Amino acid sequence: MAMDIAVIATDKTVVLALRALQFIFSIIVIGTDSYAIHKAGKFTQVDNAYMVPSSWGYFMFCAVWTFLVVIFLVVAEWRFQEHLLVAIARVALDVVTLFFWFGGFIAVATGLDARSCPAGNTFCSSIKTATVFGAFDWLLFVMTAVPAVMLVWYSYRRPKDTGKGATSAV
Repeated sequence: MAMDIAVIATDKTVVLALRALQFIFSIIVIGTDSYAIHKAGKFTQVDNAYMVPSSWGYFMFCAVWTFLVVIFLVVAEWRFQEHLLVAIARVALDVVTLFFWFGGFIAVATGLDARSCPAGNTFCSSIKTATVFGAFDWLLFVMTAVPAVMLVWYSYRRPKDTGKGATSAV
């Protein structure tokens, strides 16, 4: 049974459950990605820095961004529900975070090959786990952003009722 788009966008229980999952999955990505970055990092004397794929750092950014955005979105949902600018900001943050996650998990997934993830390393399963949870987080943001955008889109495109009756004197 498919849920109605308006139910997903307006039911506070459904939205809170999806936000909780987004928050939990971002924490999982932070943990697994940071473990992979720590274990895979190779110290180079030339640059005097650790070298890991830049997509893994971007993935960490996505997780920390989500951590902060979800806190704002939950507070804004219950505290500032009537304000138009906050509603626009909520939809914009949902959409931006959706695109961040899409770019993040695609970048990390395409970089996982035999060179970056050789057999016998412990960080490979960790970054693969982070990639899977990043994809799930992207799907969760699809489930919250699309209904919110559609609700805003259709609420502004609906014809305005003038309050006049259907019949008029000719």
